[in-house]
Amino acid sequence: MCGAVQALRERGVSKKGIARELGLDIKTVRKWCRRSWSAQKRPGRGRLLAPWEGFLRARAPEVGFNAVVLHRELQAMGYGVRTGRC
Repeated sequence: MCGAVQALRERGVSKKGIARELGLDIKTVRKWCRRSWSAQKRPGRGRLLAPWEGFLRARAPEVGFNAVVLHRELQAMGYGVRTGRC
């Protein structure tokens, strides 16, 4: 949507005209004309099983990829134990 606003602005369409054409509020059009648009980048979250990845890759074929067995063994190793965080 912001790209459409920028394209119309470059063609010389007024802000009010852009708002009317795209069904946006004039304040939104003003804001999008003031700054350039870029995709929102979120910080990556850590992988929950990363500390046990080596164990899982080695052990899963040995137990036939049985999730119940793997989960039980991970719990014995400390997986799923809360450490005071919410």
